[in-house]
Amino acid sequence: MAVEDTAVLLAGDGHGAIAVFQGLLKGGFRPTVCTLDPELMQLADREGTGSISRLEEWEQIASGIVIMAGYKPIVPAEIILGSRILNIHYSLLPAYRGVHSTVWAMINGEPEVGFTLHEADALVDNGPIIWQEKVRVLDHTAWELMLQMDRLVENGIAEALAEYLSGDRIPYEQDYGSATFVGRRNKEDCRINWAWDAVYFSRVLKALVPPYPRPFFSYEGMDYDIVEAEVVHRYYTEIAGRIVYRDHESVWIKLADGLLRLRLVEAAGKSMRAVDVFTKVGYRLQRS
Repeated sequence: MAVEDTAVLLAGDGHGAIAVFQGLLKGGFRPTVCTLDPELMQLADREGTGSISRLEEWEQIASGIVIMAGYKPIVPAEIILGSRILNIHYSLLPAYRGVHSTVWAMINGEPEVGFTLHEADALVDNGPIIWQEKVRVLDHTAWELMLQMDRLVENGIAEALAEYLSGDRIPYEQDYGSATFVGRRNKEDCRINWAWDAVYFSRVLKALVPPYPRPFFSYEGMDYDIVEAEVVHRYYTEIAGRIVYRDHESVWIKLADGLLRLRLVEAAGKSMRAVDVFTKVGYRLQRS
């Protein structure tokens, strides 16, 4: 039996799962999908591959292979132990096991991010590695890097799976001793601390972009998301978090070792120019 005839279930939601689905189709696989994602359900319906809402409903789970990509429910231990399950995780495992891994990697200043296809076991993001790809961070935002990884996944997943099924790609164990672990970021985690140094602030601006929460701060009882800004590396002593200057197109806020040049913000769903909002030069946005 050709490896393309192996029954495949894709379990997951979001852009990564869609990339896997499209890549498997290109490689000759016909995956059933287990998803609550309307876009992925629509794709499966259009291709006639079928969809289910719970992994346990798949009749071929004992004989086929499952690929998880952004699958949120906890998989029962008896299914993991009695099935062939792979997981695709957007980090270079064993680093950044957990949630929002790309954002955490960028905030930590990693020069590269990437994704890993691995065999799943009872521990989150554990299990032998089958396939990894790296992407240089450079000056990209988190979302731009996600899209690059999606393209790599789409272009390579079918070949990686076929080689794994045929025995031509041998998994290798993760080094648990070098693993790092991260958790889900929420809105409050994105609140700015004006004591951050300029390098860290630059990372935050690139990492925290839609569709994830933007960095934000409070001003006179209102929360403002940063939409457009740049960090200026200019060291001198002033009060971090103080509005120190306004020009025709931006507001300048002192950082610990630089300046934030703020142009656009958003509050209550409305985008506005910073110079139209922050009019009080000398105002301290944060007091220690």
